[in-house]
Order: sequence, then C-alpha cells, then structure tokens
Amino acid sequence: MCALVAAPPAEAQTRRVEILGADYTEASVDSAGTVRRLVGNVRLRQDTTLLSARQATIYEARGETALDGDVRIVSGRDTLTAEAVRYDSNTKVAAASGAVRLGDGESVLLAPVVTYDSRAEVSAFSGGGTILHRGARLTAPSGTYSSARRVADLDGPLQIEDSTGVLTAARGTYDAGGRRADVAGDVRLRRPDARLWADSVVYFRRTERARAYGHAVVERIGEGGTDAERPVAPADSSRRTFLFGERLVFDGQAETASVRGTPEEAPGAARPAPKAAPPDSLATPPGDPAPPDSLGVPSDSAAAPPVVSGVEEAPPDSLGALAPVLPPLAAPPDSASVGGVEAPPDSLAARLPPRPAPLAGGADPARDPLLVVLRADSTGRVVSTLARAPRIDAARVVAGADTLQTLAAAGGVRLWQAKLSAVADSVWFLRRPAPTAPPDSAGDSASTGGAVDRLGLFGAARPSVWASGAQLTGDSLLAVARAGALDSLRVLGTAFAGSPDSTLGRLQQIAGGQMLGRFEGGDLRLLSVWPTAQALYHRASPEGLLAGADQVSADSLDFRFRDGELRDLSGYRGVQGTSFPAASVPGGLRLPGFAFTPGGPDAGGAPTRASVLGAGWEAAWLEANGPPAAWLRPPGAPPAPPEPAPPGVTPATAAVGRGGGGP
Repeated sequence: MCALVAAPPAEAQTRRVEILGADYTEASVDSAGTVRRLVGNVRLRQDTTLLSARQATIYEARGETALDGDVRIVSGRDTLTAEAVRYDSNTKVAAASGAVRLGDGESVLLAPVVTYDSRAEVSAFSGGGTILHRGARLTAPSGTYSSARRVADLDGPLQIEDSTGVLTAARGTYDAGGRRADVAGDVRLRRPDARLWADSVVYFRRTERARAYGHAVVERIGEGGTDAERPVAPADSSRRTFLFGERLVFDGQAETASVRGTPEEAPGAARPAPKAAPPDSLATPPGDPAPPDSLGVPSDSAAAPPVVSGVEEAPPDSLGALAPVLPPLAAPPDSASVGGVEAPPDSLAARLPPRPAPLAGGADPARDPLLVVLRADSTGRVVSTLARAPRIDAARVVAGADTLQTLAAAGGVRLWQAKLSAVADSVWFLRRPAPTAPPDSAGDSASTGGAVDRLGLFGAARPSVWASGAQLTGDSLLAVARAGALDSLRVLGTAFAGSPDSTLGRLQQIAGGQMLGRFEGGDLRLLSVWPTAQALYHRASPEGLLAGADQVSADSLDFRFRDGELRDLSGYRGVQGTSFPAASVPGGLRLPGFAFTPGGPDAGGAPTRASVLGAGWEAAWLEANGPPAAWLRPPGAPPAPPEPAPPGVTPATAAVGRGGGGP
C-alpha cells in the first residue's frame, strides 16, 4: 500500500525524459535538485518524442533538458535539427538556436532561432526564416508554421518565390495544403509576363491565379514581355499596358486579367474596409465546374459576341469576323462571389485599414477601372490610350502561329487618345502582332510590317467616335490601325456623321446605312456612305458669311477632306438634291439618325484626357511607378524632345496624355 501511495502519478511519468543511451553519464545533487550530465551519442525519449545530441544536461526538478551539438528531435511527422536546444518536458516545447531546420515531410523551415511546440505542432521563428514547399521559397523576418494545419503566418516584409514569379507583401499567410497565399500591405507580384500591385491579394500557386483588392494594378509589358527584373528580353519593350481597379482577377496560366471597380459614392460617404477574398472560382465553360481554388465569376448573356446590325455578316477586317478568338466577357461578380461578402475571419484582407478618404478636390478613389496603354513612336515620344469602364477584361489568345492580345470593356466605356475619343456600351480590342519574315540564310528574321489593331464599339445607346473634328455615330463602329496609326473606321447601321464648319459654325451632316472612313496620319481623308446616303452641307461666302446650303441624297456618296474641312463631294446612282439660298436655309434640319453632342464630357460629348484619367489614385500611382520614357524608347532611337506639361500637370502624368495614333 505504501509503495502504491508513493508512486508518482501517471501524468508525471509521461513528462519524465528517459535516458536511452550515452557514452558517459554522471549525476549530481544540489539545491536545485538532481542534475544529470550525458556526453557522446546521447539518446533520450519522452513519450513518443525522441531526442539526440552530442551532449545533454537534464535538470530533473525543473523538467528541463539542455542539448548541445547536432541536436535532433523527432515528434510525429516533425523532425527538428539545431546546434542547441532547451527542451521543457513539462510543456514539450523546444527552444532551438543555431542553423535550425524543421521538416514535416512536405515543408521545411530554416531559421536561426525557433521555438517548437511538439504538442500543438507549431513552430515560431525569428531572426529571419525561410520555408521551402514544393518549389516555393518563403522568407520573412519572423512568423509561425503549423505542421498540423500546414499553414504559415508571416510577419514583416515577406517574399514568396517560385518558378512562375515573386510575390512580396508586408504580411500574410500561406496554406501549404492549398498552396494558397493570403497577403496584405504593399503587395507586389512579379512574373515574366506581368506585374501586379494591390493592397491585398489571394494567390494560388497551383493555378497561378491571383485575386487583388484595394488599389489594384496589373501591368503587361510589351507583347511577351519582361523588363530588367526578369530573365528574358521582351518581344516589344516599347509598349506597356496597365489595368487599374478596386477588384482584379489575374490568371497566369490562361494569360487573362479581369478588373472591376466599385460604384461612385456620395461626397463625404464613409468608405468601407476592403472586402476579403470569399471562396472563389474563375469563369469556366457551362457545365465545367471551377476547381476549388479558382477565382472565377459566373458568365451571363454579356458573354455572347456582339451583334452587328445592318449587315448579314461582319466584314473581313472587322472584329465580328474574329469573334471566335475573342475571350468571353465575364459578368460582374454577384453578391455570392465578391460584391457583398464579408471577409472570412482568418483573412488578412479583413484586417486591412479603411480605404483612403476622398482626394483633394473631391475626387473619390472608388470609380470605374482604368486602362492605360503606353507605347513609343519612332521618335521615342510616348503615345497613350486611356479608357474607363465598369468592367475590363484582357487576355492573350493563341490563333494559329500568332498570339493575339485582346481587351473587352463593358458597362459604359469612355476612351481617349490625342486624335480620337469614343463612348460606347461595350468595346472589343484585338491586337495582331507584326508578321515576321522567314529566317534568311543567316538565321535572322525580320518584321514585315507593323502590328494591326482592331477596335469594335457596340451598344444599344449607339456608340460615337470623335476624330478629325467630326463625330461619327452608328449601331456599331469598327476601327483598324496599322503600325500604331488609325487606318480606317467603319460605321454600321444608322450611320451619322456631324462636323461643325470652322468658318460658319454650322453643322455639316452626313447619314446613311453605313460609312467607311479612311485616314492618313491620323486625319480623316475620305468618307464613303452607302446605301441611302444623305448629306447637308452649308456653303460660305468669301467674306465668311452663310451663302446657302445643299441637301443631297444618292445610293452612295464620297466625301474628301483636307485639314479637317470638306473639300469635295461626289455621288453615285440616284443622285438628287435641293439647294437653299442663304435666306431660305431651314433651321434645325436634321438628317436620319442625327446624333451630335457639342458639349464636353459632362454633357455627353467627347471624352477628354482629364475626364478619363482624372486626378485620382491612378494618376498618382503612374507618377510614382509608371515607366520612364527610356523604357518606351525603341532601340537606337534618340530621346524625344521634352514637351511642356499643361498647368497643374506633373511631367509624369503629362506623358500619359501625349501623342496620337491608333486604338
């Protein structure tokens, strides 16, 4: 009975460290209790945890063991090695230092200092740690790694690098099971084909998909491109494409990007904290479920290719003829995917600070996404294209031997260039790279011409294009640019063109079933109209006064322009007309399909650089991060002469508004 009473409880027995072997042992007793010293091939065990080292000191009263030299601890699936370990048998926590390595059979943690809890299977590291997992290298100054959950929480500037790119952020978590990174704070993703900036990002390594929140920006460099940060030279380093928005989905494998904005808010309205990444999926074909870690949004009727009214089929040089290679335009995320879902409790996005207050001048940072395309012309001058729309999707599509670049925008598009601006419900853009001649005897190949760009504008509200002082409107508009210069513009269905006369201020009008404009140097030279073509032309006297007006109709009409003015008119088949003297010119006469908005963008008129770019966070971001002019200069081209910036515009943002060219 006394022996049973004196026996230590079972719990105490499980906490005792058992000596399995050592070359030399000694024991001593002092005021601190029994101390055992072991030297050479030390092997210990506590329950199922095995410990080994060159030497060890066991403090039995405190339940602590100090191990030095080639320390190794094996607990379940975890194996820890270090130069020295202080092991607490009461809590089964090991404080390791010196070249610490902890592996669980799938991931490896490397750090100078690690505290390992073998019961919870959690390791906390400091002094700079590295986690290796299936081709990825994660680094951070400090953090924790749970072998049980296979999740790392990383503090301080972190970096996740694998064969596809480098992801950096202020803090984040990494789920090894799903190969998912949840990061926040000055997030950047650098890849050979693109770069991404955002306030917070959810990134899936397996599918190379990223979902970004806050001030999100994705950049495509050239037509295949890289810059000095990446190992491969770009195919076209003179071209940059930026997408800005509050919510952005990037798919590295599919080479697509989709960006969404948030609705404008009333002045002074409180800005909510950014929403976190809810369970997500990237758009997949009907009946083909998205993978668990994909990022899609469901598609709807907006994915159907646009219908060109007024013709039975699209002309060969139109976007309609290329509809099979255009990507589907994804529907905006609904309340079940992004728009109305709160951040999960463990998401870093839920802990982000609120979005910034409205900028100076009342500009709210929440608005439609922005597209900025920058390229260098032959002189090295920056040529820019700006567009805004609630939804913008970009993709690279392989079509035969070519890799096409496509863009789709919907929900109300505003587009600006120095010599062309437009508005439409939706826009398609397709870029076919310049064809390359077969290699010659020296093994070299050369470009045989410039890239061909095609732009289609569609919508029930009848899209409009402003070019060479004229406004062209129709059911659909199709523009073609070659080597960066606008070549042709086709207006299909209820076509109308209006251009104010520079002398009289009267509106010259042209209408018909469809129109085809031909351009040289970005200026309109020839406009053909058919069928049921009509024109209203006001004549000026040598003194610059109204001399009369002519109303003409025919099966087809050709108009020739020079310096933005109509210089010649010719008609074919069924030509008839009426000539009005100056005193009898009817006022308010409008041809069929009349559409003309002389006011500025606020009145529905032509978008301007200021109205599209604005003074929001995108302009500030371009000033801080946009490419310098040297990045956009073709090889061998001299620097372009500087141009003075408009009043109140910084040189960096002024570069975004220079130049002309095609769509």
